[in-house]
Amino acid sequence: VWQWIIQLGKDRGGWYVPAWLERFTRDTLLSGVHYIDPKFQQLGVGDFIPEYGPGSPLFKVMQMERPRVLVYLSLRDPSANWAWPSNEDSFPKDTFAFSWSFMLDEIGNNQCRLQIRFRSQREGKAVPRLFYLFGGLIDYLTIVLMFAGLRERLHASWAVRS
Repeated sequence: VWQWIIQLGKDRGGWYVPAWLERFTRDTLLSGVHYIDPKFQQLGVGDFIPEYGPGSPLFKVMQMERPRVLVYLSLRDPSANWAWPSNEDSFPKDTFAFSWSFMLDEIGNNQCRLQIRFRSQREGKAVPRLFYLFGGLIDYLTIVLMFAGLRERLHASWAVRS
């Protein structure tokens, strides 16, 4: 599972969605690879990976404990094309901050549980409740679809090994 997780992302392995949805979204941001790609297995703390969204957003790897924990942070400055702020110590007031963490817990019998946590905050400005409601719904759908796509890929790779 770990190898699939660390290759997630734009210009990397993409985002995994189930085959039924991928049929309609070929060559879009929803399409993802169906194999472990060695060129995406190199990832470490401090690395930036491109992210989807308006402008030029990035995720930065903040914590990584192979093969259990991966934590990303995205700081997005709307006044600078949604890019990472040039000064991380004092960033502009309207900056959005997102963290996304993946944790794998071993549960026995060659099985694990994947837990994902997504958090967001806007610096210096109140965020309307509707944003959290809408954002929460989008986040939920994204994760449900990603888990389904990841499950399909894992089952297919296990079938190849058998």
